[in-house]
Amino acid sequence: MKIEELMTEWANDCSIDTTRLMSESAVVPTLHAKYYRIFMDEKLLLLKLHGHKEELALALDGFFAKTLTHDELVKWELQYSDKKVLRADINKHVAVHPKMIELNLRIGVQTEKCKFLEDVLKMVHNRNFTIKNIIDMKKFEAGV
Repeated sequence: MKIEELMTEWANDCSIDTTRLMSESAVVPTLHAKYYRIFMDEKLLLLKLHGHKEELALALDGFFAKTLTHDELVKWELQYSDKKVLRADINKHVAVHPKMIELNLRIGVQTEKCKFLEDVLKMVHNRNFTIKNIIDMKKFEAGV
């Protein structure tokens, strides 16, 4: 799910109808279940991306050290060149390889999605307190 879709979905779900506070309070468990499921899916994807990054780093290390087999080259869609890389410089080359940069960007976006969903879950947890505050304010305004 894209972060824009998540933000739009939360914008639709976060509003509280002050004329129907009882039903709004009853919706809290449903909202929690919905966003926690999404959060867990996105968190698992983030963990998979981190695992893929470790595999890619190892493959690129072997690529620059010229120790990969032909099958590994095909799997990672890499082609050897005549360029020689010093062992001390391999980590630098791995870090700036286009595949690693793309994967780091995907991990960054996924991390931000998880942070957003954590914040949404905090808001869902506080929703009943917000509803209670609205009720208290209505009582105060009514002079009760």
